[in-house]
Amino acid sequence: MASTWDNGSWDVGSWDETGGSLPYKRMKVKLSLAALTYDELADLSDNIHTAMVANAATFSAPNPSMPVLATGNTALRNAIAARLAADTVAATALQTLQAAAAAQRGLLSQEGSYVENKAAGNAATIALAGMGVRAERAPVGAMPKVLDLKTTTSDHAGALDWMCKPVKGASAYIVQICTGDPLVEANWHYADTATKSSGTLNGLASGKVFVRVCARGADAHNGAWSDLAEEMVR
Repeated sequence: MASTWDNGSWDVGSWDETGGSLPYKRMKVKLSLAALTYDELADLSDNIHTAMVANAATFSAPNPSMPVLATGNTALRNAIAARLAADTVAATALQTLQAAAAAQRGLLSQEGSYVENKAAGNAATIALAGMGVRAERAPVGAMPKVLDLKTTTSDHAGALDWMCKPVKGASAYIVQICTGDPLVEANWHYADTATKSSGTLNGLASGKVFVRVCARGADAHNGAWSDLAEEMVR
């Protein structure tokens, strides 16, 4: 039974020695235009124009014509150049704007210092200058009990990691450990002071360790201790 070939993909290209036809695949143009940058698009247009002019005998009636293709590419090159020039102008304008804003901030800051000295703490006088009045910082008050203390075994021997829920207004976190009976207050010892609500305790002996944390306020007074956490140190 004779084979049937898809006319859209195969065509007769040559004859074999027995007189039979040999099929070949009909190839298609590949341009990938959507993936090209503007410069790559212009370069491709130049290359195609040069090649088709050089092979005018083969491409005797191109559509669009070579003059039309060349005119379009000239417009593209001009648009690219205009964009680059505009980018340069915009970059210079931005630098000028940033410098002017920085200089004006300096002037306003200096003016603010003058008004603050002139007002001597009087909010009404500050308002007369069209300036805002900074609110006084209210005291945070007593530190609350630290919550959600958790510990985990560290990646290093003789160490453990701890973390707790941050306490608003805390200036530091005081960490204590206990290796004996945690109900006996004398068994608790200072371990670390941290500025964040997490940290690592090093240099611990292997075995069970109890941990507790409290928050220290700006007035150097400590809040209540957290609930205990325990961890096995390796």
